[in-house]
Amino acid sequence: MAPILGAGPTKFGKWVDPKVISAGDFLRIENAATKIKQPITVVGSRARGEAKSFSDWDYVIEGLTHKEQKSLKNSLPGSKSLLDITPRNIDIFEKLDPTKPYITINP
Repeated sequence: MAPILGAGPTKFGKWVDPKVISAGDFLRIENAATKIKQPITVVGSRARGEAKSFSDWDYVIEGLTHKEQKSLKNSLPGSKSLLDITPRNIDIFEKLDPTKPYITINP
């Protein structure tokens, strides 16, 4: 199966449906990608457009150091809010499976 929304230079409103990733979430991911100067790929139920309110966020970031990962976990959608004590709903993987749906967001 090919990526449902494409990969490459993704810009909100061009390839990413706001029902799949909101404008605010897209901006947070794009800012995080800019921070580490490399693309961040959303995978799993979010990329398929099947996420529910309780669904976690799954990302693929290749070559990410442990220090960068700790820094990004607070920047990406799904991270714990300072206002409430909710657990982090983020999984970061190192390899992309191109046979499954994904959305790549560039810096």
